[in-house]
Amino acid sequence: MKTKSWNFRLTVVVLTLLIMAIGAVQSYAAPITLRVMTVWGGEAKPYLDQLFAEYSKVNPNVKIVHEVTAGAGAATYQEVLQTGFGAGSGPDVYFEWSGELAGYFIDSGFAEPLEPYYEKYGWDEILIPWAVEALKRNGKVYGVPMSTHGMTFWYRVDLFEELGVEVPTTYAEFGGYLRKG
Repeated sequence: MKTKSWNFRLTVVVLTLLIMAIGAVQSYAAPITLRVMTVWGGEAKPYLDQLFAEYSKVNPNVKIVHEVTAGAGAATYQEVLQTGFGAGSGPDVYFEWSGELAGYFIDSGFAEPLEPYYEKYGWDEILIPWAVEALKRNGKVYGVPMSTHGMTFWYRVDLFEELGVEVPTTYAEFGGYLRKG
């Protein structure tokens, strides 16, 4: 079951990345190499590499180099991306989380708005609206959602009551409590 889930997720991600890259690649008659950076090593890497190889068979002028920063989590991966882009050698296509982690790359000009692709391929009609919304910055979409995760905060009711603190209902309220210490 785990393998099937990974196969599906990776297929969606890879197809999305390749569709985005096709626009750039089609304008080139000469061979081109696309550098794709992800965090998916281990069991996932062979599946992605197979998909990239199959794509290159159909599009022989496109070579895809899959670079992995695996097992490192967000901190190391972010540093690898920042260093690469800062040195002028960042990847052509890359995985990124939404929110402020992606914000650095968007604000620094290392990401392009994807509205033309959403329009061309009808992604707004097939993707979950709130998942796409999470990928917006300054009103523009800079990514394609590949998965979503639910996260929960748990709290001790007795401590909130003891402190006379209302339960926060927004992230802003929660952040305000954290700043007050």
